[in-house]
Amino acid sequence: MDFNLIIVAVATLFGSLGSSFLVGHYNTKSQNRALKIEFQRIDEERRYQEKQKLLEVYNYVLRKNGEITIIKPVENGLFEFEISLYSKEIRFALFEEYSKLDKKVAEILTLLDKKIEESRMYYIYDDYEVQAVLEECCGIYSDLIKTINNVIDTQRERTQLRVD
Repeated sequence: MDFNLIIVAVATLFGSLGSSFLVGHYNTKSQNRALKIEFQRIDEERRYQEKQKLLEVYNYVLRKNGEITIIKPVENGLFEFEISLYSKEIRFALFEEYSKLDKKVAEILTLLDKKIEESRMYYIYDDYEVQAVLEECCGIYSDLIKTINNVIDTQRERTQLRVD
């Protein structure tokens, strides 16, 4: 009889330990799953906020583009790029969020900066070259505005797909 008591006690002990282990294991798994979901939610919220801030910058750029004249017509159908207005109003806003810019927007912005620097180098030597580079800047700036519009349109389409 003592032997049966020992077997019952040991079986109860192992059953208790086994069930405790299983409950603890599944609780840990469910807590880890809940934490992972919470971290994903926080990360999505952060990315959403960053995207919203970037879209605000893009909207600012488009609004300023409509309010001020960056590409000014001059004689004989030529255009002049207003570097000072661009630098003060547009470039400044975009560089505030440069690390978050869409890749294509950042590439165009970098190209435009290189062309502006090139025009400053030619400024001393050759007015014709300066005009040619400023004409290029007009085209690049137009590409920048088109690309920003495309980014906003794409975002608008994504938002519409989620709503529908």
